[in-house]
Amino acid sequence: MEIKTVARTVPIVALRGSVVFPQNEAILNFGRPKSKAAVQAAFGGDRLLAVFTQRDARIAVPNEDDLYEYGTLVTVQEIMPTGMEIHALVRGVARVKLSSVVTEEPFLLARVIEDPIEIKNSDEEIATSKHTTELFTKAIHLGKAVEFNQSVMRITSGNADPVEVAYQIASSLDIKTSEKQSILEINV
Repeated sequence: MEIKTVARTVPIVALRGSVVFPQNEAILNFGRPKSKAAVQAAFGGDRLLAVFTQRDARIAVPNEDDLYEYGTLVTVQEIMPTGMEIHALVRGVARVKLSSVVTEEPFLLARVIEDPIEIKNSDEEIATSKHTTELFTKAIHLGKAVEFNQSVMRITSGNADPVEVAYQIASSLDIKTSEKQSILEINV
């Protein structure tokens, strides 16, 4: 079965020290002028925004070369401006590859290509996903702090596909940003 890829032009933002995964919810804070403009443009339009992690969080005004090649297309569900920042509730839609930046003003607008992972539902994938789900549920019962949301509930109930299990657990792990980024890029 061939997976259809979709190309689109969307506002993008650079994230410092975090990775957003498809099928996950996150609350993000934006303070840089270009990031705030991109979030507001997305929220005022079709609500689609692409988020890419910066390779070096110390860079104040990142450009295309400062971003990892893979990020996540998100829907901006809610925004709340507070003083100098915007807080946004986003939900990951799909993994995307940065194709090219179309413009940098008044915010980064880029061409991205959806790059979904093909789920084969082989016996091995299903067994690994089930075992991982059982371990994740056990960790929660033993006190692992996780943000309970629809994704966690789907996983612990056994109703999530293997990719969703991997992404949700990866977002819950206390690991380096570069390691989370590596998980997002698996099967690239």
